[in-house]
Amino acid sequence: MATVKPAQADALSLPEMLRIMDVATALRLDRELVEEQLNFDELKARLRARMIEAAKVTGEEVTPEEVDTAIERYYQQAYTFQEPPWSLQLVLAHLYVRRHAIARGAGLLLVAMALCWWLFLSTNAPLSARGRAHRQVESLAAGVARRAAAIRAVAQDPEVPAELARLTAEADTYRSQVDPKKLRALDARLADLETRLGEEYTVSVVFDLRDPKKKSGIDRLTVVGGQEVTGYYLIVQARRADGTILKRRVHDNESGQDRDVSTWGEQVPKAVYERLAIDKKLDGILNETTFAVKKRGQAGEEVVMPGPDGQQPLRRLGQITEW
Repeated sequence: MATVKPAQADALSLPEMLRIMDVATALRLDRELVEEQLNFDELKARLRARMIEAAKVTGEEVTPEEVDTAIERYYQQAYTFQEPPWSLQLVLAHLYVRRHAIARGAGLLLVAMALCWWLFLSTNAPLSARGRAHRQVESLAAGVARRAAAIRAVAQDPEVPAELARLTAEADTYRSQVDPKKLRALDARLADLETRLGEEYTVSVVFDLRDPKKKSGIDRLTVVGGQEVTGYYLIVQARRADGTILKRRVHDNESGQDRDVSTWGEQVPKAVYERLAIDKKLDGILNETTFAVKKRGQAGEEVVMPGPDGQQPLRRLGQITEW
């Protein structure tokens, strides 16, 4: 291999060697130029010396301070730039130079506009008033469906399925109308029905062994068809199996208003009223106290107290809340 390299060098022609020398000379000049430009203070010092020497040759009288000032002004003006006057070509050039930044900005603007449209202006925009109402309606409709399913699971009253079907159809209408207010009110009605179905208690005639004189019934004058007639009432309360007295919403026939009370009067025929009065008078104890029973799964109370014939249960006549 040692014999190959000298042979390759000997094989170069004179023009090729000159071109190599030109490249080496250009590299040296570039290096010197870079060093000269980087060593700015030395460059200014040499320029100052040459200007002073030239002034001596030409006979001009200049001071070193004037030369320094002239050099400083020269270099201050040497690298100034003046923006060309505006024109279509200049605008297009600026746009072309900034094309990537403009494209990114335009893309971000389009994304922001699309996001704003989706959030606020689309049909079911999440942050629009309609979008919020739509979400409320969907949440309420889901709650209504769950409550209706729970009611079906416990209902034993044959009238409940029909009422439930009517209420769920009404809920579907309010859902399609995007009406959360009416859906919320309907859900409250279903909640009331669910509560009533889950209740168990007995409506009993008031009687206390510790106070046998406590009234279990009253008779009073009431107006029927414009005429005064005597009404007979049993004083009753709703009690759970553990003895807890419950408040019930009762419609007062005399005032025409609904009231939440724990004690009220149930109107009964005179024969039933007298039967219970005789029962209590015999030994001071009222044996027949159960007026109605509320079973779990039933929407309302079932009257079990026998009527005047002693066989068929009473037909409910009306209630009062004050006497």
